Order: sequence, then structure tokens, then C-alpha cells
Amino acid sequence: MTNRTPLPLAAGLPLTALLLLCFGPSAPACAAEMPADVVAIVRSGPEDTKGRHLTFDRFCGTCAEQSLSDVKRQRSGARAVLEQLIEELMVKLECKRLGIRVTKQDMQALWDKLDGKVRRRSGGSRTLRETIVTEGSTEAEFRDQLYHLIRKERIAKHPEYLGAKVPANEQARLQQIGIVIATVRKKAKVEYGVTTVDHVQQKQRPTNLGKDVYARVNGAPITKYEYGKALVLRLPGPKVRDFLDRECKTALMTMQGVGLTDEQLKAEVKHLE
Repeated sequence: MTNRTPLPLAAGLPLTALLLLCFGPSAPACAAEMPADVVAIVRSGPEDTKGRHLTFDRFCGTCAEQSLSDVKRQRSGARAVLEQLIEELMVKLECKRLGIRVTKQDMQALWDKLDGKVRRRSGGSRTLRETIVTEGSTEAEFRDQLYHLIRKERIAKHPEYLGAKVPANEQARLQQIGIVIATVRKKAKVEYGVTTVDHVQQKQRPTNLGKDVYARVNGAPITKYEYGKALVLRLPGPKVRDFLDRECKTALMTMQGVGLTDEQLKAEVKHLE
């Protein structure tokens, strides 16, 4: 994987665990010799030379699983990330239905426009790419969001919706696009394969969408891995480090043969809630 920045060491791990992180070419020198796509190595002690390797793909799955309680309670942005994925997939499907195609050139034109704004406002001392890094995002993720913005505007400009009547005023234009996308959402068939706060309030069960499918939009799936990857890239750093901390501690306990009593497990669940 590329375009990822190194995460700081997770706080609170026992001294017997050696945690190394590797998130792409900008990783620290201590992680340079780690295998490709490994985000952490947990060692059970000084004599453990091999350790347990946590890959990026596995970590994405772990984040998805750990976030389910947050989705259920609508906390910590986990539900928001799932809703973002649902909207993005819905918009892609609507573009396909309407015959709308967004090219790299379209995205680059918007990138250059935004880059010009950043340079002018900073007096030439800052670029859009530098701003993205400062905000804690990645260029790849930001470019994906630009594609999404362009797709939404193209849908709003389609004759089936507003046609060429999109307002020139920026605020009014975004408001009109939002209204159109809300209309598209009402028409879309969205199914959840995980329990949400709505299911809890209405005492309903989510739809059984099959193994590792967390949601479905007009029949198209959002998988556990896709959701977990979005969590890693979009949630605030402290929350992602919390996921990593828990995964490494669990791995260490397994390696050392440490288990939890029923009382300890109940206390931990109560603490997390």
C-alpha cells in the first residue's frame, strides 16, 4: 500500500510487546526492514525474534469488527463513515445508470482549481498537497473525494434532475446538489447487514446480506474490508491508534497464553460502553 503515513506507537502496551509500524515509504527507519504491507509486529518478549505480524488487510478487518458497537450506538464517527460509503456507492451507481463518466482530466482540473485557491490564500507559501498532509489525510483519499464531488454535480446537472439550472453561487449550488443527492437516496434501496441505532430503537434485526457484507446499495455490496479500510483512512488518528492498541494487546495476550475471566470480560465491556 502507498500514500499512508506512519502512526505513532500505541500507548499503554506492556514492555514485553515490541510494536513496529510501517505505513509506506515515509515510515521511520526502524520499520524499514519490515515485510511489505505489515503495519505492526508484536513480540512476546526479547527472545521472540519472529513475532506476530499484523498486515494492513487484517487490520482493516479488525477495525471493521471493533467498530460495530460504535455503529450500533452511532458513536465515534463509525456510522458516519458507513453512511459516506453508502452515498459514494449510490452516486457511482446513479452515474452508471445516467451514462455519466468522470475522467482523470476532470478530477485534475478540479485539483488544479483548488490548488490555485490554496496558493493565492497563502501568498504562495502553501500547496494543496501540503494542506492535505497537514490535515492528516492522504492525496489518494482526497482525489477519491474529488471524483465523488464531480459525480454529484454531474448528476445534479443531468436533464433528469436540474439540467443546466445549477446556481452559480457556490453556497446555493452545493445546497441544490445536496437536494438532488437526497432525492437519489430516497429512490435507492439501502440494506444494512450490521445492527444500527435504528434497528435497536425499532427492535428490528438487520438484513442477512451474507458473510462479511456490511451494507448493500441497489444490490451492490459494501464489504467488511472496504468499510474497515475507510475507517483506517478517515477516522481521527487517536481512534485508529485505539483500534491498533486493542489488536496488539489481544495478540500479545494470545501469544502469552493470557485469558480473561468472566468478571474481567464484563468489566472491560462495561468500560468500553
